[in-house]
Amino acid sequence: MTQFWRAISKLQTDGRSSMARDIMCLEKQLRRIEVVFEDERAYRELLKQKGNLAQSLLDLLQLLIDFPGTPPHLRTSICSTMLRLSRKQLLHPRCLSIHNVSVIGRYPVAGGGFGDIWKGALGSQVVCLKVVKMYIMADVQQLLKEYLREVIVWRQLKHPNILPCLGLYYLDDNRERLCLVSPWMDNGNLVDFLKDRSCESIDRYLIMYDVANGLSYLHSLKIIHGDLKGVNILITPSRRACLADFGLSRVADSQVFKITSSSTHTTGTVRWLAPEVHRGMNTSLESDIYAYGCVCYETFTGLLPFHHLHNDAAVVYHVSQGSRPARHGDIEDIVWSLMQSCWSEDPQRRPTAEKLLQDLINIVPPGTVHAAPDWEEMSLAIWNNVKHPPLSEDVVNFLSGLEKRTLSSNDFCDVSDQDPGDFVIPLVSEDSESIHQDTRASLVLTQQKTELRRYASLICQTEQPICFIDDLDPFNDKRRLIHSGNLKCQSASSLSDFFVFLFDNYFLMTEPTPLDMLSLGDFGLPPIEHGVVLFPFNLHRGGQIHRSYTLYAESAEIRAEWQQKFEEALSIPQTRDDVFAIKPMIPTVAGLQLARPSHVTCSVTFASDNGRVLIAIGCEDGVWIGFVDDPRSIRQVLCLKMVTQCLVLEQFAVLLVLADRVLLAYHVETLVSAVSYAAQTLLLPQRLSGNKDVYFFSAGRLHYRTLVVYMTKIGQDNICRVLEPVAEKIGKASTSLGHKFLHITKSEWFKRYKVSARAGRSAKSPVRDFFLPPGTLNLMFHDNSIIILCDDGFRIVNPNNFTSIAVPQVKPNSIWLAPLADRRKSCQSLGIFSSAADEFLLCYKDFGLYVDKSYNPRPTAAIIEWENTAERVALHRPYILLFSNDIIEIRQLETGKLAQVIRSNGMRCIWDGRGMELGRRMAAQDSGLHLLGEGSEGSDGAVLGIFAILAAK
Repeated sequence: MTQFWRAISKLQTDGRSSMARDIMCLEKQLRRIEVVFEDERAYRELLKQKGNLAQSLLDLLQLLIDFPGTPPHLRTSICSTMLRLSRKQLLHPRCLSIHNVSVIGRYPVAGGGFGDIWKGALGSQVVCLKVVKMYIMADVQQLLKEYLREVIVWRQLKHPNILPCLGLYYLDDNRERLCLVSPWMDNGNLVDFLKDRSCESIDRYLIMYDVANGLSYLHSLKIIHGDLKGVNILITPSRRACLADFGLSRVADSQVFKITSSSTHTTGTVRWLAPEVHRGMNTSLESDIYAYGCVCYETFTGLLPFHHLHNDAAVVYHVSQGSRPARHGDIEDIVWSLMQSCWSEDPQRRPTAEKLLQDLINIVPPGTVHAAPDWEEMSLAIWNNVKHPPLSEDVVNFLSGLEKRTLSSNDFCDVSDQDPGDFVIPLVSEDSESIHQDTRASLVLTQQKTELRRYASLICQTEQPICFIDDLDPFNDKRRLIHSGNLKCQSASSLSDFFVFLFDNYFLMTEPTPLDMLSLGDFGLPPIEHGVVLFPFNLHRGGQIHRSYTLYAESAEIRAEWQQKFEEALSIPQTRDDVFAIKPMIPTVAGLQLARPSHVTCSVTFASDNGRVLIAIGCEDGVWIGFVDDPRSIRQVLCLKMVTQCLVLEQFAVLLVLADRVLLAYHVETLVSAVSYAAQTLLLPQRLSGNKDVYFFSAGRLHYRTLVVYMTKIGQDNICRVLEPVAEKIGKASTSLGHKFLHITKSEWFKRYKVSARAGRSAKSPVRDFFLPPGTLNLMFHDNSIIILCDDGFRIVNPNNFTSIAVPQVKPNSIWLAPLADRRKSCQSLGIFSSAADEFLLCYKDFGLYVDKSYNPRPTAAIIEWENTAERVALHRPYILLFSNDIIEIRQLETGKLAQVIRSNGMRCIWDGRGMELGRRMAAQDSGLHLLGEGSEGSDGAVLGIFAILAAK
């Protein structure tokens, strides 16, 4: 390892780096650091530093670790201090940052629970980029702490059999997305290496020596790898082995370094775990040795440990019963004996890594145990290029002052003569400390608010354009942090520690859960034994992410406190201002005392010529119409079968009805008034379609022209037909003879809409219809276009030639939005709305996506995850309403922020407001959002009522 320090010393002596310029004062800084470390109060003062001074301290500490003159024991203390300061301030030594890194390829080469592996380039060198998935853990502050801790620990490891850490790279200028950078290994990991090469070409003994050598180095530093297995061992260009993925590493003195793991085989980790770890004990130096035996098994057999068992539970059972991997193939006795010693049931009887190393020297052919030259050159090149920032004058002055205060307070009583008045000195010291504490207490509230905002700013720094953190509303002065603390939760095969927050509006663990979606489970579960006694309790999360949590507190008192805090939080009325309320529109629909609510299928309100508001209610056996202010006036006016849609074109006084898959048009005024025989002629409907061939219809405006569109089938093709009302003919008796003999007439009120001919067609062949893709669910009008809502996304129809394109268009080189391309194709589309002057919101069943006017996803906060799987969406500016079985989720249209959650108690949306833009004359009286539910008056049958969602006053 001296070659690394030799390289650094060379940099110091030839004056080519900032460390060389500061070499004369490094020893002085070492002495000052040593003094500070020996005084508890001074040490606490050092850890309290923030901002630029904390950054300069971290730079100095890293400089001192790399300085050859730093004693080993002091280097360990400095590293520990650097980790603590980094964790408090979420900073890292600036020399760890690297630049000029580019991504190679469109997709990651591997992925795991908390990170993806990308291929990249650092100048001319091919590198590996381990990208953290911050969107998985909403507690981004905790994730950043752990990720920075991994890079700091990894950065200090310098050994030929340890994969070097090149540094930390920020993927954007805002330093919001980061990754760890290491050399790229073309030979891949040990498992792939063994599969791709013949047995004769692999020196398995040398590989095992390399693994033992790297493990011995880690153990000499009291670092436990914790996840040693074949996929975490990489093969260098010289076919030598080096240990990688320190995501689960920890220090043997209980200072845990549990970081995110990027392994693609995390579910198989239990196959390498020692029996005592299965029983709940922490990983240890001895458990690493057990895993080493399993790696030997992989190396010499090419098989996983317990390869005949297909699930982890079976592996855990067999290991607990004393089973070990069975001998396979032609493993030599000396190697098998070494494996068995590693698998000893008693951890104390397993060999140390150093002992394994000595044993392997006797096995490895003479002359082969040396570092590979090309790997040595690569390592030296890495450390030769380390650039430390200049030593800050501020940090020098700070340490100098801290040293002086420490020496004066510690030595004053010792160097002065004893005097009865000396008792005043400790009293003055205590008074000073008391004043400090009193002052601190007065700032607690401010600090809490500052911490809340700090949490928010950190959590917002995610690498995925997902928007959810604004819902926490941390910048609201009314926001409260009810409780926080450590709890354990089941993760993979073990219990993991989580620091969780309970706000007055959200519960925040690995993801934010609105309190509207949270319910308490059993807090009286019996304690369990897991190395220590733990006290479990259950929480249930409703909505789209439906799941139950079992959390574990360290004592019954802590569990009881959490229960009390949860009950307190759930009893607090949500501070979100209620923007909507469900109010009875027609509490009891006369004549509709039905056995089943599904009998009512749709509704729509409209205004008569005198301004009085009416409602049309579609049912399975007809249409009822009456005045909203007089429910008793509601009566059946049309006897039709299977009415599924109704809509009023108020500008033309036309009621459109889809009944038994036939689209019909009626004049509104004749349906609600007493008519003469001549007027009754107009009661005959106008047929707008063929016989039972309409699946759904929609209406809207296209360049100021009102259009009606419906889907029909011609052969196997889905066809969209477009109609336009003829204003001068609506309301007049039909001139067709058909109505004299039939009870229905061919429409004269509507004509086929035409657009200019397509290229290649003659002008005599205008376009009338256009094809719809398979999986078309509905049609809507938006931004002077027709939108096709499909089960795999949206298609925008060009109104000039009726051609369509799929949106959004996700750029293939977008790392962060690439997964969206697959997700949107499998998610049903519900609607599209203008959210801002130059922005749209695409609403899918599970999420929303913000796009620009060209339908390109915006770069940040583009995705909004719904709390529930939506069945229908409605617009009521400035909000959207998402309807699911029992929940109405209300969000701000422009930001996606959750504004309100209404429990609809089984009510069903029967009108989502479509058509309101077609000449509405009483918007203030009706929101256009109707729900069907049980009425307020009881009877023998189910009494149905229609309710409106109105703006709360």
